Amino acid sequence: MSPSSWSLLSLTDLVAAFGDPDNKVDIDGALFRVAETLNAEIAVLCDDTSVLHCHGFGIGDRPDDLLIRLSHASATEAELPSLGRVSIVTGNHEHQSQRLLLARTSGLFTADEIAFVRGLGRVVSLAAAMRSALEAERHSRAALETRMADNKRLVRQLRERQGLLDRLFRIQQSISHRDAIQDVLDSIVNGAVDLLGVEQASIRLSDLERHGTLVLVSSAGVPSEIVERFRDVEIGEQIPAEVITEGTLVVRYEKEDAGTGSLMSAPVVVENKVVGCLTVGDGSSRRYSSAEQEALLAFAQHASLALQDARASDAMRNALDRERRRAEHDPLTGLPNRATVRAALAHRVAVSERIPISVLFVDLDRFKLANDTLGHAFGDRVLTAVGDRLRLAVRGSDVVGRLSGDEFIMVVEGITEVGAVEFAARIQDAISEPITDGQVEHVITASIGIARVHRTDTAEEVLSNADLAMYRAKQLGRGRIEVFDRAMRERIEHRVSVSQELRRALANDEFTVYLQPLVELPTRRVCAFEALVRWNHPTRGVVVPGDFIPLAEETGLVSRIDHTVMRKAIKMLADHPKARPVAMNLSARTFSDPNIVTVITDLLAEHSVDASRLVIEVTETVLMDQTGTAARHVQSLRDLGLAVMIDDFGTGYSSLSYLQSFDVDGVKIDRTFIARLGEDTRADAIVAAVFHMAEALGLVVVAEGIETDQQVARLLEIRERTGQVAIHGQGYLFGRPAEGNTRLAGFVEVALTAQVG
Repeated sequence: MSPSSWSLLSLTDLVAAFGDPDNKVDIDGALFRVAETLNAEIAVLCDDTSVLHCHGFGIGDRPDDLLIRLSHASATEAELPSLGRVSIVTGNHEHQSQRLLLARTSGLFTADEIAFVRGLGRVVSLAAAMRSALEAERHSRAALETRMADNKRLVRQLRERQGLLDRLFRIQQSISHRDAIQDVLDSIVNGAVDLLGVEQASIRLSDLERHGTLVLVSSAGVPSEIVERFRDVEIGEQIPAEVITEGTLVVRYEKEDAGTGSLMSAPVVVENKVVGCLTVGDGSSRRYSSAEQEALLAFAQHASLALQDARASDAMRNALDRERRRAEHDPLTGLPNRATVRAALAHRVAVSERIPISVLFVDLDRFKLANDTLGHAFGDRVLTAVGDRLRLAVRGSDVVGRLSGDEFIMVVEGITEVGAVEFAARIQDAISEPITDGQVEHVITASIGIARVHRTDTAEEVLSNADLAMYRAKQLGRGRIEVFDRAMRERIEHRVSVSQELRRALANDEFTVYLQPLVELPTRRVCAFEALVRWNHPTRGVVVPGDFIPLAEETGLVSRIDHTVMRKAIKMLADHPKARPVAMNLSARTFSDPNIVTVITDLLAEHSVDASRLVIEVTETVLMDQTGTAARHVQSLRDLGLAVMIDDFGTGYSSLSYLQSFDVDGVKIDRTFIARLGEDTRADAIVAAVFHMAEALGLVVVAEGIETDQQVARLLEIRERTGQVAIHGQGYLFGRPAEGNTRLAGFVEVALTAQVG
């Protein structure tokens, strides 16, 4: 919307008040509001000989002569005392002596501002003239009422004229009050007929789609058959062309016996552009006085103000509608956003006793991987396609929304729990329809959680329940459908409780480092220790990692725990300079931290511990999920002198070819394979394959979870068949985890079958 639009909107009330014949207007205050609107320091109302009102100068330092001369001039800049060089603009009407002058130092007035000031000067001048005329007429009426009875006719005419002026004021008020534009235009043509004493009045506006065509939008006194016949006319037909092309008042006189009458037509202007005209006339050959011409221009100006106001209001309403839709909908899919879905769900919760309602929480499986590997443009196509498919799957009374990322929500009415599960299955089928990327088809799957709505629920609780059910579906293998039950809520409340306890434990330093020995085979000489975290809970005692690490990974606290373990393990190495190296496992979140190498470097330097005494273990799943970052971190750590081991080898991607991408020092065979040695030929074959691979790549192999001498013997037997790869063992056979400092203080170099420590 242009600045002039806002100016007209803000000053419509001012114009209406200024023209109020019964209102004692504060002219100085009015000038101040005009100056404030246009950011002007000076606002002056003057006539040919004097300054009538002034804002910005005191009486003593006001340069009256200069201000009067400038009000007559056409200059756009001038020098004013105490202000210096200023931009000026004037507004007046050629038939009125009063002039409006504004000046400011902040820059030239724009074309819209100049047009606004000139239009305002015109309306203010006319309003002032009407006010002066009315006041004169009132004085005359007071004198005439004391005269002879033969003057009563003149008094009656003055009262009628007062009524017409009141009509004009009411038009101004209707504009100010934002009445319907059709009502305002109708009041203008009716007022023109009454005030000017003509037979007909009409307003025509340019047709935006048909250039050169004027459309009748309001009329008074025009027979209905003429309205229908001449609703649309070309410029120059019925209406003088000059009023549109030149934007000037046109008066045309015709002889009565010629079958045509006189007419006047004034331009209707919106934002400095002629958009139509106001025309009056009748079948007589009357002559229109200058006062009547001015009156018609005033009516046309009011029509301009009304149309400008309506256009500004429409633009504002459209802008608000756009902003409202933007605030309530997802910009990518066009679906309602979380806030909108929540509001709709809250409304439906209130009627859930009468109508069964199910909420489906839909999450796309492995979307992030597809988005990262195939590009964000493809990811956006997937989200848009899924949104369209979900929208087509529901009825008009149901709600489909996008919460964030790859999460969608569906609120479905009138189905049972069984029906909701069947509906969710159909949704999965719709989502899994292939999406083509070039010549390749991609299939997207989804995990769906379902929550039933109960009257006692809040919208957020229902969304949370559905989210929890979806999370359970993810845990059970993705591409599944799970229905929320109260046991899920109990589990989540337990998770929240434990999460809060973990934060307290970190603050209270309740995590302790235990060490478990690693031995060389077959000598069983201790060659290293693995750092294992234990939680010294104030009421539950020592808590093992399996009871809190999964939740720590979900909440993101695992990185803080990793840093605690790393700091304490390195401190132990510093306190026991002759101790064997210590290995510790880093979580995926910690290893993906771009600053992890710097953190390790700083801790080693802080405690003066040689890098060769620390071993970092990461799972093969972490390496595969973060190939680029992982490779850089592995290389940086080995450049520092640290050894890097792949933990739980064989439980993740288990692709030996991936191992060539990482320059590691060894692998740890997961305990599940060691436990089945000698009992499952497949376990023996996997261990043999790892030995072959490790020997070829020059890696050390650590066998985890050794509990029997038979397992040791089987490992050595397999090595005899496959080569001479270096084997280390770890498990209860060689020692249970013990508190770190105690372990190092009571260190026994050779671990026999009995436990150490």
